[in-house]
Amino acid sequence: MSSIKSQNDISILTDQTAIKGTSYKIQLGISEDIWIIRLWKGGAILESKRMESGIEETPNQNEMVQFILNAIPIPNINPMKVMNTLQGLIKEVVEKRKKIESKKKPVHEFDKVKSEFLLKNKFQDCRKRYDFLKHIKELILNGASGTKILSEYEKFPRHFPGILRMFEPTLKELGDKKIINHMDESNKPQMLQRINSLDSFFKTLKKEISHLSTEMAQLEKRMK
Repeated sequence: MSSIKSQNDISILTDQTAIKGTSYKIQLGISEDIWIIRLWKGGAILESKRMESGIEETPNQNEMVQFILNAIPIPNINPMKVMNTLQGLIKEVVEKRKKIESKKKPVHEFDKVKSEFLLKNKFQDCRKRYDFLKHIKELILNGASGTKILSEYEKFPRHFPGILRMFEPTLKELGDKKIINHMDESNKPQMLQRINSLDSFFKTLKKEISHLSTEMAQLEKRMK
């Protein structure tokens, strides 16, 4: 459901979308640059939070995931399931907002230049994060330890590791041992794999790389 309160106030609300494998649902709303994230169970709102847009016109997705994980009283819930649900809702909000804004006013040259500038900045940030994560992957495949990966994190902006920071306790516990020698759960059924295992860490890393690759391709199309 969406509506325009005034010329400068756009209000959008998504449907409640279930987090796969749980009885919890997430809903996103937006009014200008303020985002509202709600966690539902049944017909009641358990938690809600207001978040400001970042430089990418959306809140920090990792902070949103962390908010949901902290609010859900389920141990070891898979953060990727939460992230996937959020990304679908964010895409829905962004697309609805663009449709409303395109109807509200004509695109002026200044707006076009500003939009191109924002797209270029977002693409550059995605590229830097993509290169960083590829670098981390190569280090792991070449025998890097948990300590080595954590030290690499400190050389880059804090948001670069993103959701991978949830595995920091696991990397600290591993210490100077090689990560690749302890990814021993790849042959286990998915339901028996530990959420905080190094195998899960590496799978999450590869998914993030794939996601950024797709996002960059989409941004390139929009910049043409």
